Amino acid sequence: MAVPRVFGFGTATLAFGVQGVAGSGDLLAHDPESQLQGETANCLVQAGRLGMHACWLGKLGRDWIGNRVLEELEDEGVDCSGALLDEALCSPFRVEIAGTEPRTVRLPNALAKLQIHDVEFLADQVNAGEWVVVEVAEIPAPTLSAFCSRARRRQARVLLTVDLDPIRQLEADPVEMQMLLAQADLLVPNQAAIRPLCENGNPEIMSADLARRYRCVVVLWTTAGTWYCDASGLGDELAACSTGGTVHASGCEAAFRGGLLAGLARGDSLPDALSLGSLCAVRTGSVPGSRAGMPRATELALDQRL
Repeated sequence: MAVPRVFGFGTATLAFGVQGVAGSGDLLAHDPESQLQGETANCLVQAGRLGMHACWLGKLGRDWIGNRVLEELEDEGVDCSGALLDEALCSPFRVEIAGTEPRTVRLPNALAKLQIHDVEFLADQVNAGEWVVVEVAEIPAPTLSAFCSRARRRQARVLLTVDLDPIRQLEADPVEMQMLLAQADLLVPNQAAIRPLCENGNPEIMSADLARRYRCVVVLWTTAGTWYCDASGLGDELAACSTGGTVHASGCEAAFRGGLLAGLARGDSLPDALSLGSLCAVRTGSVPGSRAGMPRATELALDQRL
C-alpha cells in the first residue's frame, strides 16, 4: 500500500539564537545557535513522524542558509525535491536576540518573491485527493490565492492555517483575504490571529461563524480543547487531552496540525484525526523545544493503522 503524501506550502527558515551583552550599544554575539523553524516545516515534521510522505513546497536562496534549511528538513524525513532555489535571493532567517529584553528580528522573505510560474510549478506537484497545508503568514495573499486556486483545480484538498493577524500584521487587503479564506476545505487558524475577523471571541461561536462565512470546516485548537464546525453549523467540542504535567507551548499547534493532517491523509474521520492531532500536541508540549517531543507512530502504538 502506497504511503500517503502530504504537502506544505509555507515557512521553513533558520533561526539564530544570539546572547547579547546587556547595556551595550551594539550587539556582541556570544555562542550563536541555529535551528530549523517555521510552522509549515514543523507541521510536516510531525506528519512525517506519523508515517506520511511529507513534502515541502517553497522557495529559498541558493546559499548556505538555504542549504541548511533543506538539510535539516531532509534529516527530519521531509522531501524537498520540489523546492525552488534562486541565486538572486537570500534565504529567510530569524535572529532571536536575548539581552536586556527578548527580541526577535525577521529578515529576508524569499517566499514573497514567488512568481506566477513558480506557483504553478509548486501547485502542480499536488495530485487529486492529496492534502496540502497552506500557511497564511510570510507569503502575500494574492500568491496564496493563486496557489490554492490551481491546487483546487487539480482536486487537491486545502488545509489553510492562519498564524498572523491578516490585517494588522500582514497588511493584507481585506477583500483579498476573504477570497483566500473562502478557498479552504479546512480552516485551522490560530485563535488569536483570526480573532480580529470575528465579532465574538468565544471559540465555539468563532468556529461556527467562520464555517458559515467561508463554507468550509473550521477547527480551533486551544490548550483547553478543540472546537470544530462545518458549513451547515454542525460541530462539536473535543476535550483537551490530559497533559500529565507542564505544557511547553512551542511547537504544540504545529504538532496538532501535523497529526490532523496525517489522520486526514490516511482516511480517518474528522473527530479521529482531531484526536490524533490533540495527542501529538500534548506529547510535543511535554518536552521543551518545537520538535523534540513530537511523537512517532510507534510511540503512539499506531503501527497497525498507519
